[in-house]
Amino acid sequence: CNACDNIYSQPTKLVNLHVHSCYSLLDGLGKVEDIFAKVKKMGQACVALTEHGNVFSAIKASKLAKEYSVKHIYGIEFYVTKDRFVKDKASKYNYLTGLAKNEQGRLNINKLSSLGYLEGFYHKPRIDHELLKKHSEGLIVLSGCMASELQQALAGGKIGDSAVEITDGNIQRAKEVALFYRSIFGKDYYMEVQSHSDVRQQKLNRAIVDIAKDIGVPYVVTADSHFVDEEDFELHGIFIQIGTNREAGEVYMDTQLQSEMETRKLLGLCLSDEEVDEAIRNTSVIANLCNAHVPLSEPII
Repeated sequence: CNACDNIYSQPTKLVNLHVHSCYSLLDGLGKVEDIFAKVKKMGQACVALTEHGNVFSAIKASKLAKEYSVKHIYGIEFYVTKDRFVKDKASKYNYLTGLAKNEQGRLNINKLSSLGYLEGFYHKPRIDHELLKKHSEGLIVLSGCMASELQQALAGGKIGDSAVEITDGNIQRAKEVALFYRSIFGKDYYMEVQSHSDVRQQKLNRAIVDIAKDIGVPYVVTADSHFVDEEDFELHGIFIQIGTNREAGEVYMDTQLQSEMETRKLLGLCLSDEEVDEAIRNTSVIANLCNAHVPLSEPII
């Protein structure tokens, strides 16, 4: 419609840096083709595909990037556990967003993804801190979603259906998590806030930005997109129920591919205008730093 065309024709600094396609198996819903078409329509110059534990979409994304004249940022969402060799129900994992700055970063993402399957697989392809330290070169890391190490520390490991309690002790533990990752990735570690209307996420966002300012770590916004358009929300809920074999699946409110206007509106529920500007500006800063290219060739038989 004309209203949507007007929204998408506005200049944008936002880059969607945390996006799942259907290659995030039984979790992401959108086709890679539809993701690039929407990004192009919104006037965004880049997009990062960050599949769960794999890079299965990378070849198709690289080809479509040329077709749509949109920069493809090579990425992944890692499953991180304390010890990849421990395989029992008590061995929890958290999420971490990884992007490749350069060729070495791309190779390290491939290496980490492969080792997740070969050494750390237990329900999910998991890696650990030891592997991250060993293969950190060329990576930009964002702290992750509500199930990340950082946000779980902030919530004391207890994120209920409707509430999050953030104590002074939780804040201190979250600072320790952030500084640990900062020690590995230096200036290439960013604290991730997410533009969602969920009141729990808003409370976590506020605490993350306060901590980021306190310890001098930059912060950046993502939507953690799992489908392309807002109207896909109900269909994605059914899709998740299939993937989890449950009648009541997880709810992924506001995880469509977002325009800058949508991101500003949602993030502005808990952050100041200046903080929203900074979080959006850093999406472009990161995108400009990421210049890994997928080498394509004819099939080798």
